[in-house]
Amino acid sequence: MLFRGLFKNFKRSRVWRTIIDCNRVKIKLNCAFCACKEIWDLHSAFCLKTVFGFHDDGEPVVRAYVCDNGHVSGAWTEGHSREDT
Repeated sequence: MLFRGLFKNFKRSRVWRTIIDCNRVKIKLNCAFCACKEIWDLHSAFCLKTVFGFHDDGEPVVRAYVCDNGHVSGAWTEGHSREDT
């Protein structure tokens, strides 16, 4: 399931505080909505609830990318065990 959006008042949001408090590092990937050339991969910091952590194979359940302007794009992923591949 894919999702996209925009954080209103991004620099005042809980997600922004999490990015700053945890010293998250940007990755070199273009934002899908603006000219930002680096974004945060928030697969672990952006989980909506702790139950959305990681699948058995280590892949995140929620993968979200956020740019400096607050644009969000991401996906919920289905779990695949190592035995399935």
